[in-house]
Amino acid sequence: MHLPINMRLRTTDQSGETNERMEAFARWILQVGEGAVQAISISKDRESNWIKIPHEFLINNDEDG
Repeated sequence: MHLPINMRLRTTDQSGETNERMEAFARWILQVGEGAVQAISISKDRESNWIKIPHEFLINNDEDG
């Protein structure tokens, strides 16, 4: 079974820009699930089993505390 749409990320009550960003994130999540995102290693001795999250998908918390 192949699920090409992430229904949890799909909503209809968002602005066009927000909708586009959510669709880009949903496509990236699908690529992660399909193994299409290149894995990286955090040290020379370790297996490549980490992925780098693109900057545009990070939530910045600029508040201290």
